[in-house]
Amino acid sequence: MNVLDWCLVALVGIYALSGYWQGFITGASATAGLLLGGLVGIWAAPLALGDAAPSLWVSLGALFIVIICASLGQALFQYVGARLRDRITWQPILAEVDKTLPADSGKVLQTFNNVVGTTFFPRYLEPFAPERIVAVRAGDPRMLTDPDVLAAEPSVVKVRGTNGCGAGVEGTGFFYAPGRLMTNAHVVAGVTRPEVEVGGSSVTASVVHYDPRLDIAVLSLPDAGSPPLAFDTEVVPRDPVAVLGYPEDGPYDVESGRVRSEQRLRSPDIYGDGTVIRQVFSLRGLIRPGNSGGPIVTSAGDVAGMVFAASVSDPDTGYALTAEQLAESAATGLTATAPVDTGTCVR
Repeated sequence: MNVLDWCLVALVGIYALSGYWQGFITGASATAGLLLGGLVGIWAAPLALGDAAPSLWVSLGALFIVIICASLGQALFQYVGARLRDRITWQPILAEVDKTLPADSGKVLQTFNNVVGTTFFPRYLEPFAPERIVAVRAGDPRMLTDPDVLAAEPSVVKVRGTNGCGAGVEGTGFFYAPGRLMTNAHVVAGVTRPEVEVGGSSVTASVVHYDPRLDIAVLSLPDAGSPPLAFDTEVVPRDPVAVLGYPEDGPYDVESGRVRSEQRLRSPDIYGDGTVIRQVFSLRGLIRPGNSGGPIVTSAGDVAGMVFAASVSDPDTGYALTAEQLAESAATGLTATAPVDTGTCVR
């Protein structure tokens, strides 16, 4: 083997290592694309260079053609692999591992999470899944003074309660219809009489829709005249948004943010059971405990999504269910009138 051959081997090794970190399916597809693209390049190089006499520049030209073809092949197959990865929910390896673990292992893991956990958020990723954080610029500071964003304040309220475990919980909610408030299911899990602070007063509400899989709850309470917020399903990655809520049981707060990406996020339900796919926005912005159930709004003051989690690996990243994901629960909550069971508390 000559120097050119060793360069090609090293290139394949580097790309293969990169593919490993991107996950088996995506990485395998990327590696296959790299190899196929490289073969196409090896076939195309002599045709492109014709009868040129052997020289250093001819060798470099051939190497360049092979690298370009390999890179294009890798990019194409990696894209296809990533789309395929997003559609696969079966996890045979982890499922078999879970079967072999002792029955109390989940309780041990939950106890560990309770000790080291610093936020009141449910797990937002399946075990061992990589977090995909897309780099975007910071949110637009003009969102902090936008009149339509400021006008949304009366529609965003604090939600409090005491769950069945005797612990006090709090989060944020927003009115999307007269007398109908949306928040996270984990905010009211195990709570029979949630309290909503409206216009300086505490009002008892009832939970009429409770979805622990998607982490959505709808509360019914007397209409106090708070203007409902409309939903906006046209928001796309890199759009600026504002994060509204009552973080850390404090006063009303507005933070500027930006949509990093839209993802189909596989994660456990709020009790850590099963696997659910949520349609979410990954956000760049400050997301803190207490923001749970709060809206992210556009410059028009419309709801683009609802916060449900903060990243444990990046302080500037959080997650919100998209307005499209919220639509079915919002419709169900409009017609529901009877209180529903809110399950057990989320530890």
